[in-house]
Amino acid sequence: MELVEKEIGNIQAERKKDIESIEEKNKKIEEMKKINERLIGEVKSNEEEVKELKQILALYKGERDREVKELRQKLAQTESDMKILVKEIEKMKKTAAEKIKVLNSLFK
Repeated sequence: MELVEKEIGNIQAERKKDIESIEEKNKKIEEMKKINERLIGEVKSNEEEVKELKQILALYKGERDREVKELRQKLAQTESDMKILVKEIEKMKKTAAEKIKVLNSLFK
């Protein structure tokens, strides 16, 4: 009978250790769940921040592209205006040269 009681005592001690081990593991699991939830929140926050940054970047790129387009148009217009001015100056030079010839012929 003593042997049976001793064995029962051993089984109860092992059961108590198992219960304590399970409780400790459950505590660790709960801690890990909390950490996991916090990390999920951080990931969601980071994803939102990345999304916002992408939107800002898209807006910036759109503005930059519009500015580049406007500058190219202005450059093209300036080049066109310069060509016209060069032609007008050439005409003025030609006219001035002709007038100088006429004046020279008058004073000879």
